[in-house]
Amino acid sequence: MRRSLVIGSLLAVAGVCGFLAYSAFSHQPADHRDGWTLAAATAQRAERTKGQLPAMRIREQAADLFLEVAESGPPKVRSRAAMLAGLLRIRNATADATQSRALLNDASASLRQAIRLDRRNDDAAYDLELLLAQGRASGHPIGQSSGSKPNHTRAGKPDAGEPGTGY
Repeated sequence: MRRSLVIGSLLAVAGVCGFLAYSAFSHQPADHRDGWTLAAATAQRAERTKGQLPAMRIREQAADLFLEVAESGPPKVRSRAAMLAGLLRIRNATADATQSRALLNDASASLRQAIRLDRRNDDAAYDLELLLAQGRASGHPIGQSSGSKPNHTRAGKPDAGEPGTGY
C-alpha cells in the first residue's frame, strides 16, 4: 500500500515536470507564443463585441498581430498566423461593402503567403481556392486590379507561382 502511494506520487510529480518542461522547451520561442496568444485573444474579443464597426476594428488589430507573428519563427506557425490574418480580413470584408475589394485582396495575399510558408497547409489552400472561386463566380476576380494586364512571364500562365504550388 505504501509502495503504491510513493509510486503514484512520483508519477504525479513526473507528469507535472514533463508538462512544465514541454511548455518551457516547446519549439516556439516565447515571443511567438506571446504574440500568438495576444492575437488570438484579440480575435476572440472581436467576436464578442456587439457593435459591427468596433468589432471590425478589433478584428483588423488581430489580423495585424497575426501578421506580426507570421514575420519570423517556424514556418508552420508563420503559415497558420498568415492564414488566420487572411480569414479575419475575409470576415471584415463581409461586413464592409465599401472596403470589401481591398480586404479580399489583402486576404488573398495573406492566404498565398501562408501556402508559400507551408505547402502542407491544406486549410489555407482550400480557403484560397474558395475565395478565388467565389470572386470569379461573382464576376469580380480576387487579387486582380481592374484593367490590369495579366503577367505572362512564367510558363505562359498569368501570375504563375513556384512550380508545384498551384498559386
